[in-house]
Amino acid sequence: MDNLVWGGIAGHVATRDVLNLSLDFMGLNSAVSVANLRIAQNELSEMQIGGVRLQDFKSIGYFARGVSQGVTRTLNSDFFMTESDIAATCRNIAYRAATDDVFDLTACNGAVRIANVTSAWMNYPLLGGTATQWLTAPLGQDANFSVKFISPDEKSVIRTVNRFESDGIAADTVFTHSTKNGNVKVKTDFFGNTRCILLIHITEKRSSNTMCLRLARKLIA
Repeated sequence: MDNLVWGGIAGHVATRDVLNLSLDFMGLNSAVSVANLRIAQNELSEMQIGGVRLQDFKSIGYFARGVSQGVTRTLNSDFFMTESDIAATCRNIAYRAATDDVFDLTACNGAVRIANVTSAWMNYPLLGGTATQWLTAPLGQDANFSVKFISPDEKSVIRTVNRFESDGIAADTVFTHSTKNGNVKVKTDFFGNTRCILLIHITEKRSSNTMCLRLARKLIA
């Protein structure tokens, strides 16, 4: 059999209701045999702000410098907040608000930037009313957002919290599984280079006994 090729193709399906899925091989003049065709679900990515999922927020509000009245914008297809918008806004809060008392609010996946903002919050429905989570990221303290990855079988969860510091960004990642727990703390400078690994350890659960293995505690230049 000629031209035998093994490989995997990754694709994104944006809906849960898939009735038909087809593969088209373009530019081929001969038959194609396909074996072991499988569809695998990817992990679920979820950002939370103060423990509330990003998709549960319905509006965002903010105060601008020199303006006494706050502004509230409904979140929809015309004005929305992505995970990168939240991360960029909190980074601006940490580094600009610490010295200038104002920051830029980023929206619409970076396409919209609102300057001279003094504070911002997001609203979500709760018990028939509206509750609020403020966007906070004090320099040197944990930001008010986290990113969580959940495995398709929901047995593994990875949660990362960022802390903006004067010389870089520290990320605290916790891995939780039905049989193992792990923790990684990494610090990165402003050029994206990893500067130090503070602590890595894995705890493995075996029946009634717990074995803790500390893998690393070191600095990387």
